[in-house]
Amino acid sequence: MDRIRTLIVDDEKPARRRLAELLGREQNIEVIGEARDGREAVDLIRAQPPDLMFLDIQMPDLDGFAVIAALEPEQQPVTVFVTAYDRYAIQAFEARAVDYLLKPFSDQRFEGALRRACQFLRSRRAGDVQVAGPIPDERGGESKTGFLERFVLKAAGRVTFLGVEDVDWIEASGVYVNLHVGPRSHL
Repeated sequence: MDRIRTLIVDDEKPARRRLAELLGREQNIEVIGEARDGREAVDLIRAQPPDLMFLDIQMPDLDGFAVIAALEPEQQPVTVFVTAYDRYAIQAFEARAVDYLLKPFSDQRFEGALRRACQFLRSRRAGDVQVAGPIPDERGGESKTGFLERFVLKAAGRVTFLGVEDVDWIEASGVYVNLHVGPRSHL
């Protein structure tokens, strides 16, 4: 596999340095740049499109979500959000993030996120469609089965979890899906 062109985006120099150090250990990763803010990130992405991006959320000027919004869908690299705030997790996955690293994170947690991003890139390059990859367990490791074990549902300002085994069937509904559980459905 070709080297994975990777961009680091974080307004904090120590955070950029840590990511660069961890990525530097990987033979198949090429760090093509570091951006200190969202505007710089958008410019770098347009000039040298990366395959993968580690993206902070809270930054001055353009935050991480504004960076994603400023890009055309085909310009968006595979994205791992890296932030100190857990409250943005659902929004990050809605923005098609492949993972969400909560600062401070361990080397093992980082390696898991990088492995998932690389697997996603390999699938994309091979033309495969990957609905769900290995899901981390509570300790940051992969699930026992390697498959999705639960859905995260957000409704009326509440977040709940629904076990995959509870879903009777799944129905496409435009760009959404309906999860049917007995007499109820969840969009």
